[in-house]
Amino acid sequence: LDDEQNNGIRIYNINENPDADIKEDLSAGNFIVINKESSVKPIDGITVVTKNENWTNKYINGDLYIGPQAVLTVNGNVTVSGSVYVLGSLKSYGGLNIKGTLNGTNMSWGGNPTLYNGTIVISGSNSIVSSIMTDSPVKEIPIRIDNETLVAKNGKLNIKGATINVVDMYIEGQKVVLDYNGCFDLKDIFIGSKEKIKVEFKTIFGNTIVREFNISDYVKEDINKDGEIDILDLSQIALKYNETSYLGSENRRYDMNDDEIIDIYDLVICSIKTSRR
Repeated sequence: LDDEQNNGIRIYNINENPDADIKEDLSAGNFIVINKESSVKPIDGITVVTKNENWTNKYINGDLYIGPQAVLTVNGNVTVSGSVYVLGSLKSYGGLNIKGTLNGTNMSWGGNPTLYNGTIVISGSNSIVSSIMTDSPVKEIPIRIDNETLVAKNGKLNIKGATINVVDMYIEGQKVVLDYNGCFDLKDIFIGSKEKIKVEFKTIFGNTIVREFNISDYVKEDINKDGEIDILDLSQIALKYNETSYLGSENRRYDMNDDEIIDIYDLVICSIKTSRR
């Protein structure tokens, strides 16, 4: 839903929760919109269209993304200083000026074709510097991580930031619910002993865009990633004593000096750092 100021509103049906104590009939349709101030801000320099809109006399500073199922109709004097990525549909009757690249799956000049996702229909006089039509018109998705450092504790991670709400986002295989502005603030994502966190964006066209972020305070000696280097870590190394640890093997995490054998030297290295975290 959208309110009078075009703010996105999500309504959750409490009746779908069998354990809910309150069950109200929402058929009257009288709602009060309460703005919840978020500490996470949208990405600057990017405009996102997620519903049908008609534009005239508009200047867009930066890139423009048209989300799936949304149709943007241009009726004159619209300038985009960056590139345009069409995951929905774009129709221009003239006066569209794109200073970057127009990206979509197919483009036709005039007519009234069926508007599938990725479709662009151009008529009248327009100025487009360049265009690329491909089965996967979106190769990168902007994302901003707001954590100063990604710190894992007991194998879990908190992460917050912003992206754009035109694709499905997953972190370590878990789907992320983005707010209307593409912001997220997630708690206790299980990552175990991983040194990196994987973020996936799945587009309407079937392609997946992958980004990886380092867990900044990764310390090899903290084997169980509980935030401490102690006897528990030493015991895990001891259990692997005298085993080989070739590059890429699971045993590599127990080999403190990467000499491809788990031995007394690894126990000594770990013991030196005991209780330092």
